[in-house]
This record gives sequence, structure tokens and C-alpha cells, in this order.
Amino acid sequence: ADTNKDQVWNARVQLVNAGQEAAQNMDTPNVIKYWGTFLDTDDAPLFESIDKSSQKDYFGQVALYTARFAYQANDIERCKRYCDQAAKDPAQAKEALNLKLYVAQQSLKDRTDSLNFVNELKSMYAQDEANEDVFNMLFNMYDGMGDKTAQNQLIEEKLAKDPNNFVALFDKALIKMNENDADAAIDLLKKAVSVKSDDALPYTYLGACLSVKGANAEKVAESKAFYKEAVENLDKAKELDPNMERAKWGYNRFQAYYGLYGADDPRTKAAEEESH
Repeated sequence: ADTNKDQVWNARVQLVNAGQEAAQNMDTPNVIKYWGTFLDTDDAPLFESIDKSSQKDYFGQVALYTARFAYQANDIERCKRYCDQAAKDPAQAKEALNLKLYVAQQSLKDRTDSLNFVNELKSMYAQDEANEDVFNMLFNMYDGMGDKTAQNQLIEEKLAKDPNNFVALFDKALIKMNENDADAAIDLLKKAVSVKSDDALPYTYLGACLSVKGANAEKVAESKAFYKEAVENLDKAKELDPNMERAKWGYNRFQAYYGLYGADDPRTKAAEEESH
């Protein structure tokens, strides 16, 4: 029996190879057939006593890839199951969780689904408060459902425990921007970029808020000072994200240059060219 068990276990490698070939050909049904069978049989009672260390290096990656193919095939339950398997591998855990959360969010049909998903997120967050992807998803779910009380409570509890948490500072700044409280948003965004200085998004929002202050300032000197600071932050956003893949800094940057230098200045014209 042990010989049969070992032979069957070793034969499973052929499923990996067949799935690999199917994946290279973008043959989704056969990817799910071969890799799915490989994954689904991993915890079969027959293999309970098998040493599975030989597959440790690639099992999580196969699970994550299969989850992606399952999502493309609209096989949501399998996608979630393979995400859970991939998440056991530390190297794949973050991507697996992000995919699972994305798929779950896309599958929401009504408020009941949303409430159930929020409860699932709250449970996940309670188990791992350091997971900022779950925190951010919970924040966005509260936002989408219009539950400002729960959203604010989530943020304040996070900042009470971790005053320098980048995600919480940034999310709170978004709330303040939506409330048209530019001063509070600017303070929060300045703190956020001091914590994490390699993300173009907070620099872009900071520049936009400073431009608003520049446009509303009554004294010319005060206005120019705000626009100058806005330009500095939006230039930083451009430096970090020259192709605007992360942050759409272009138009905000042009506006700040316009406010600082005027319409006819070559620097403003260059900023307009770079805004598209």
C-alpha cells in the first residue's frame, strides 16, 4: 500500500507539468483540470503520512496561479479555495489575500452580501490588525455603504494604537478632503509623506490641497507661498511616478504652476504639456 501511495504521490508531479503547459497556452479549462486536481488531492487521506516538503517551493505559487485562472473562468468558489491554499505560503500570502478580497468584493450583489463581507473583513482584521490590505478594504467598504461612523471609528482606533500608520493617515486625509477641510487634510498628508516618502499618491493629494489654499488665499504673497509648496509636492509626485501609473498628478501640477508662475511662463507651458 505504501508503494502505491508513493507512486501516486510522485505521479502528481505530472499534473504540475501538464498544468504548466496548459498555462503557457492560456488553456484555462486544462489549467484548472490539471493544477486543480493537483491542489484538490493534496490533503487526500491517502497522502496523510507523506512528507510533502518536496513540493513546498512551488505549491503556493501553483495555487495562486490556479486561483487566477479560476477567477477568469468565473469559478469563484474554486478561486477562493486556491487563494486560501496559496495564502499558507508566506511568499504568496499577500497576493493571494488581495485576490481573494478583490474577488469577494466583485461578487457582492446587494446590501446583505456587503454586510456579510464586512463581517468577514472585521473577523480577519481582528485576527491580524497589522494587515493593511484588510484594513483598507474595510475602510472602503464602510465608505461604499455610507457608514461614516464605522469608518471614522476604524480610523481613530487605528491611529490611537499606531499614530504613524501611513494607510490610516492617508485614509483620514481622504475623509477630510471629502469634508472640504483642506487644513486638516494637509496636516495628515504631510505626516503621511514623512512616514512613507516613496508613494506619489499622497504627494499628489497634498499638492492639490495646497493649490486650493493658494486659490482661496486673499493676499498674493500668501497665495504664491501655497502654490510654491504645491509645486514642490507635485514635482515630487512626478519624480516618483513619471508615467502617472499610480497617481494622476498632471492636471493638478499644471494648475499649481499656473497659479505660481502665470499662464505665459515657459514653466507653466511645459507643465501643461506634461499634464496629459
